[in-house]
Amino acid sequence: MSVVLGMAAMTAGCGRPWNNMTMPAKEADGLRLLGLTELELNTTGDGVQVQVYVQVSEDIEATRFRFELYEFVPYDANPRGRRLVLWPDIEIGPAGVTNRYWRGHLGAYEFVLPVEPRPAAGKTYLLEVTAIGERTRLNDMIKLNLKHS
Repeated sequence: MSVVLGMAAMTAGCGRPWNNMTMPAKEADGLRLLGLTELELNTTGDGVQVQVYVQVSEDIEATRFRFELYEFVPYDANPRGRRLVLWPDIEIGPAGVTNRYWRGHLGAYEFVLPVEPRPAAGKTYLLEVTAIGERTRLNDMIKLNLKHS
């Protein structure tokens, strides 16, 4: 009898799973740097640039982005090392306005940011993006490596 009551207590509940894994990360966080983001040589080969792809949830009202590049510090609670580059904020305008950064086929904004001074090849860096709106401030980070010097 106690086994039956124990089983009934374990299976009783509100009827929905406690861990909903179907929600995509961009909906949960509101902002996501895509894996397409990379640190690369520029087209002329004489400098380095970051090709950045940022997805923003539809309910987030961000009007500008701020990008920062840091040295990566492994095995640390805060992996951001020394800040190497702080780019000027990029204004994207109000939601719904077509702009030159939007890539509809990716559902993301695309930015190309020059990197000065030139980072060392083989080292790991952190790129942080902050989406800023009237009542919004969200951020995300991604690790990047420069593969060629």
